[in-house]
Amino acid sequence: MKASFCVLYAFLGLFFAEPALALTGNELLPKCDKFLSRIEVVGDGRFKYDGSTDSAECFGFAQAIHTLAYLYVLDDSGIVEKQSILRICPPSGVTVVQMIRMFVKYAKDNPDQLNNDAVFLAMSALGQAYRCKT
Repeated sequence: MKASFCVLYAFLGLFFAEPALALTGNELLPKCDKFLSRIEVVGDGRFKYDGSTDSAECFGFAQAIHTLAYLYVLDDSGIVEKQSILRICPPSGVTVVQMIRMFVKYAKDNPDQLNNDAVFLAMSALGQAYRCKT
């Protein structure tokens, strides 16, 4: 009996689940504009923001990019290569808020690219600022 309920719940979960949709630059830009207009820097790289869904979505997006930007590739022998997983190399100390500012500036300077996936816009913005030295 328990197994049949598990199968039923799994089926219902798959049936009613919505697919994850990637945000475009057009969708993320206003959220990040809102985030930047409502943050309050409180020192030591810390800040407060309004906690709105839009602000949180922008911050979460940028936090993921920020985290991945500092992950490095291991070669077969386990030695860290100088190339980041995202192929961008920001110096230590770059904050999430700084990355959001770069994304917003790049998006506003390149309106013809706003229909593209926001990840590609962010990678273009950060790639210009933080090219890896080979």
